[in-house]
Amino acid sequence: MLAGAVDVRPGARHARASGDARHGLRRSLAHPASAPEHGETENIYGVVVVSYRDNGAGSIPGALGEAALTLNPKLAQAEHADESSGVTETPDDTASAKAKVTSFDAGDWIAYDPVHFAGITGVQTRASGAGTLSLRWKSPTAEPFATVTVPAGDGWQTVTTPLADLPEGTGRLYVTSSGGVDLDAFTFQGGGVADTAPPAVTATLTPARPDGTNGWYTGNVTLAVTATDNGTVASRQYSLDGTTWSNANNPVTLSAEGAKEVRYRATDNGGNVSPAGTLTVKIDKSNPTLTVTGVEAGPYGDSATVTPVLTGADAVSGVAGVTAELDGEAVASGKPVPLWALPLGEHRLTGTVTDQAGRTATASVTFQTTTSYADVGALVSRFRQTGAITWKAAEDLREQLAQAERHDKKGKRALAVAALERFVRVAEKRGNVWDAAVRSALVRDARALIERLRSA
Repeated sequence: MLAGAVDVRPGARHARASGDARHGLRRSLAHPASAPEHGETENIYGVVVVSYRDNGAGSIPGALGEAALTLNPKLAQAEHADESSGVTETPDDTASAKAKVTSFDAGDWIAYDPVHFAGITGVQTRASGAGTLSLRWKSPTAEPFATVTVPAGDGWQTVTTPLADLPEGTGRLYVTSSGGVDLDAFTFQGGGVADTAPPAVTATLTPARPDGTNGWYTGNVTLAVTATDNGTVASRQYSLDGTTWSNANNPVTLSAEGAKEVRYRATDNGGNVSPAGTLTVKIDKSNPTLTVTGVEAGPYGDSATVTPVLTGADAVSGVAGVTAELDGEAVASGKPVPLWALPLGEHRLTGTVTDQAGRTATASVTFQTTTSYADVGALVSRFRQTGAITWKAAEDLREQLAQAERHDKKGKRALAVAALERFVRVAEKRGNVWDAAVRSALVRDARALIERLRSA
């Protein structure tokens, strides 16, 4: 391991850092664009001094190495040139640093050193007078790689010149003039070596795909925000409301139910913030509820009719559908069920509600159907009205049923059974009862009454 110090001068903040020599050391150092401690006429630039000392070996002390890097600002005042020939520095309160370069004639020059054009795309020149300025590399007599034409006019003129095919590496920039130009400053355009590019940010969810239906998750979801940068990423954040941002440097568990728009972003050590990415996360961890009305647990005479109504509710994703089965056969909610059409005995109504996330809930009601003299009599009258029984057969059936009930009340069970057997013989004839289902139900009910009498 190497121990080192990073020093930015003048007027910049200081930082210490350490790194592994195999991987190098990377550090972003924030420096204000305009520090109030410096006057506007000062020639301010940054110097990064990096020193490393290794751990030595045995009794040999660690070796120290040092390197320095000069960081020039994009604004270069004419009077702050590192060297010049033939020009005069003249005070001027209208100039950006209270001074300008005059007497800039053909053959004169100013030079800046060191200069590197990494990340530079253009230059803005602030000058007055009329003439041309030429930018040359490493020699005042080299071919110009850019020319700035300063138009005639009163006061300072600002001329923007795109720069392409710039010299590579570090060298000396010379500026020459055709004459007739007073020069205030150059402002170079582009990112330069500064980190002005925001990170590229992405987000992934675990599970990668919703485990429910219609895009819904049925449990917690893990959000992982990742980012890359031409420098170093300082932090990653997420927001559920677009206003409050929380740390997402480590995976985040999303547990709140409902459909949420999750925003995510990253910030690098240069202070650049990425555009916020968005994704929608829908979580429903709660089962729906189901209410059954219209039928209750307990016995029903088979002349009755029940109308089961199944009502589903879900406060998160919403109800997708409700189904119902009676003894394993599908029935519709809100549709009347005539109990004579069911076998005598126990029945089970089961309802299922499904929400938009695919979660389900069930509810069931168990009830029984029975018969009696009153139920059979009511069914005979009903079937006569629908035309399923002839008029004469209905009269005969009522008569036999009435006799059976009178004998039963008197305790004459044998006579009651005989009357019900005559009832069966009338009901079994197709000419008397035309509908097969009705015929079967009447015969079934009469035989159930007979069995009840015989077992009493």
